[in-house]
Amino acid sequence: MKLLFKNIDTNKKIAIIVVLLFFIFILTGSLSEFYRGAWIYDYEKLVSLFISLGVIILASVINTIFLICKYKSNLKKNIFWIFISAFPILYILMMIFLQ
Repeated sequence: MKLLFKNIDTNKKIAIIVVLLFFIFILTGSLSEFYRGAWIYDYEKLVSLFISLGVIILASVINTIFLICKYKSNLKKNIFWIFISAFPILYILMMIFLQ
């Protein structure tokens, strides 16, 4: 695992972590439907929604801005990492506008 992330800088690592956390909270939100009616359903749904929409989206926005500022001169080469970092933002916007 250490060899896999050896040549990746901190902002790119944060982009991967943000996307993985976003998928984890989406998964926990959909898996909590099995506990509908239980007392844990209300708390888990609220915590999952707050963390995924609040913290993860905010971290995605900040990290995307950092990546764009850092790689402004070499934007075409790093567009993949910028897209990965902006994926939670793009996902939420698609869910809002495609309904």
